[in-house]
Amino acid sequence: MPAYRTQKRFRCAFASPEPAAKKPRAPKKVLSPEEKAANALTRDKKKAWEATLAPAPENDSIVWPKGTVGMFPNDAKTAFKLTPKEIATLRREHVQNSRKSFVRLADVEDLARRKHIALGGSADDYTPPSRWSLSTHTRSSDDARRVQTNWGIYRPQRY
Repeated sequence: MPAYRTQKRFRCAFASPEPAAKKPRAPKKVLSPEEKAANALTRDKKKAWEATLAPAPENDSIVWPKGTVGMFPNDAKTAFKLTPKEIATLRREHVQNSRKSFVRLADVEDLARRKHIALGGSADDYTPPSRWSLSTHTRSSDDARRVQTNWGIYRPQRY
């Protein structure tokens, strides 16, 4: 048996192992002048788009007609890749005695299309998300009271 002094140092059972050698970082990507110009142009287009956004007027008395397809603003933001500032431009129907509200699907699709065109895309190559991936609701009654039960789950028919 080796002498006590030649053994490894005593370590706690929960001590972390010896630190592993870190991998070297990849070199920073150097952008060409053309890429820098394209990025600057994209930033300018985005600033111009954001300058056109005006918040919707606060109107708690909006009631969408029966058959309107709507969705929660947060679901619209996620599905169509919109920012909170862009969602704030949409008119909404508020549910009575609740913080919930609904925006019209047609308005959200139109906003996403206008954003795509403003940021340099063409109207022909815009493809909205599939209706099957959207969490939508349809206004099922014309009840004057605005309650969540007026809104049912909407699933489009498959072909």
